[in-house]
Amino acid sequence: MIAFRIPFLPILTLLFIGFSHLPLAAQRGDGELVVTGRIEQSYEPVSNGQLRIYENNRLIAQENANGRGRFSFSLPLEGEFVVAFTAPGLVTKRLMFDTRVADKRTRSRYFDFDFVVDLFPEIEGIDFTFFEEPLSTIAFINEINRFFFRENETSPRLRRANEIHRQVVDLIRRRESYALSVKQADEFFNNRNYEQARTSYREAHSFLPDETYPPQRIEQIDQILAETRQERQRQEQQRQEELARQQEEERQKAQEQQRQQQLARQ
Repeated sequence: MIAFRIPFLPILTLLFIGFSHLPLAAQRGDGELVVTGRIEQSYEPVSNGQLRIYENNRLIAQENANGRGRFSFSLPLEGEFVVAFTAPGLVTKRLMFDTRVADKRTRSRYFDFDFVVDLFPEIEGIDFTFFEEPLSTIAFINEINRFFFRENETSPRLRRANEIHRQVVDLIRRRESYALSVKQADEFFNNRNYEQARTSYREAHSFLPDETYPPQRIEQIDQILAETRQERQRQEQQRQEELARQQEEERQKAQEQQRQQQLARQ
């Protein structure tokens, strides 16, 4: 078999994998396209992956991938199908399969097409509506006499998919950094190290500006520090007043001693 790899991030990788398939094509005629592959996340198999096959927006088949993420199904020639690949917590990716062939002599043949679908987490804060449409169309390419991606639409859509993937990776990284900074800030706060706590909360806020917890904590720290300054100022004022009182008492005492000495000399 010949292996193929798309030269972008691992959104789709073509690799032949033999596996028993769902006999959809038996309902349509002699020719069929046998599709096999694997659902992965970061090159690791997804054990709870699922696929759904649609024709004219109507669900005609669905199946679970096996424990190693592998799947297989067959499609009749002379049709158009959308196949959705999904797993709990992961983004759903769709592919269009156009199984029409121009040469009637090839319509009774069996073709195969194999690939790996790489899914990534579907997380809040990212717009995934782009994936509601198929990422690409697999169609019969006369020049190579087999089924393959339509390059003119695959490349730009994969670039957009990769961009969204990078957004997901970046958001996950920023959330991890946010959680670490908040944890450190909370430890400083609980130990009453408010200056360092405020610095860490500000750092956390820089990772996720929409989060309200760090600004609330910073406001609380500012209030605590303001009250602390006010208390120190009050104590300093009391100290100054006490010192002035003592100095006044000593001055009056010295004056009284001087007066007594003058009286004694008389």
